[in-house]
Amino acid sequence: MDGNGRWAKQRGLKRYKGHQEGIKVFKEITKEVFKLGIKYLSVYAFSLDNWKRDSEEISFLMKSILKFYETDLSYIKDNNIKVIQSGIYDKLDNSIINVIKRIEEETRDNTAAILNICFNYSGRHEIIDAAKKIAKAYKEGNIDIENLSTDTFKEYLYNPSLPDIDLLIRTSGELRISDFMLYRIAYSELWFTEKLWPEFTKEDLYKAIEEFSLRERRFGKA
Repeated sequence: MDGNGRWAKQRGLKRYKGHQEGIKVFKEITKEVFKLGIKYLSVYAFSLDNWKRDSEEISFLMKSILKFYETDLSYIKDNNIKVIQSGIYDKLDNSIINVIKRIEEETRDNTAAILNICFNYSGRHEIIDAAKKIAKAYKEGNIDIENLSTDTFKEYLYNPSLPDIDLLIRTSGELRISDFMLYRIAYSELWFTEKLWPEFTKEDLYKAIEEFSLRERRFGKA
């Protein structure tokens, strides 16, 4: 969900104004995704690399995610949607950690769909963490390395029940993956748009899904 800061800069506003608008769009698009019957939605909310940003912007983002978890998830909970987080707790304030855990617990038994929020997340870090877990399991005699496969490797990723990603949407004209769920996008269809995230609409979502539906997915087959 890229381009919040640039959207604000183009309008002579501070970057946090772009994030405010981006959160509004996120809520609208999330509702639309689940109305369409899509069962899994993963969103990149904050990466480990985002800690390199200005401290004022980081502070606003942390306050925004806290407010979102505390007050803006009523639609999600009311519609039987399960919320999970992919990421680590390092550097996060206890208030954020506690509210993330609370929302995950409150929605744990929901079954209609899953909203996966990648917060304080890195795709590379996830793979390294999986490798560490496998090494520990091998050391303790709980895994046979010879039987390790691409499927069994997934069991050591964050939230192993998540399926591979079918469609990846990237906004703001950037033509790169930026460390997003690297293991699960091996055969994803990629869809790019020049629009900045605050400009993204449900019509853009429909367009991305329509184009996806017309693509032939061979997964290596002829």
